[in-house]
Amino acid sequence: MLLARLLALCLAAAAARGSGVEPVLALEQAGHDDAALEMAETLCRETPGSPLPHLEAARLGLKLGRDTAYIEKHLQAALRLAPDNPRIRYLSALVKEGQGDDVAARALYLEAVSLRSGYTEARTRLAAMATRNKDWAMAETQLKALIAQGNRSAGVRLQLAHVLEEAQRPAAAEAVLVKLHREDRNNASVTAALSDFYVRHDRPNDSLAVLRAQPTKKLRPLQPSRR
Repeated sequence: MLLARLLALCLAAAAARGSGVEPVLALEQAGHDDAALEMAETLCRETPGSPLPHLEAARLGLKLGRDTAYIEKHLQAALRLAPDNPRIRYLSALVKEGQGDDVAARALYLEAVSLRSGYTEARTRLAAMATRNKDWAMAETQLKALIAQGNRSAGVRLQLAHVLEEAQRPAAAEAVLVKLHREDRNNASVTAALSDFYVRHDRPNDSLAVLRAQPTKKLRPLQPSRR
């Protein structure tokens, strides 16, 4: 009964705001995923000219494990309404990747980033898929694009170093690792990655030097007991 009232309130809010999907997101955030999907379907009927409810229905369908036909129905409806929307390609790529069709997924991810260059999620998935398939050139391109667009996290740069090393470009991989280590000496994962790189390339002295240069935490001096 409470959930039904909540759905009614959300629907009223959606009507007041036009074709917005805020009520769907609010229900999802509250932990009511099935109700959020029901709300998305309601908005698809109430606002037939908007692609957003269809996109949310497809996304939630993926999240909840709905069958492919259900998800693709909403994606096709969204595509008819917004043929240049990059998120439709991204969600479609997730479907294809889940089916094991990496060729189709790759093409859709590339369409997504061509429509929106700064589509971080699409580039991240594309880089991961390329790495899995040992397409080192594609992985490098996407990771470098992510870094150029502002994602300079250690994880992305460590992945780039891995890709460069696998592509038989150890000097380039070392340059990435050394630069990252200089910027973040306190990061144990970065230190370990650089040290292990030197071990793999028969440079034990360099590996040891990296480990010795690791900053050590200073312990506070013990205070005399008052007892």
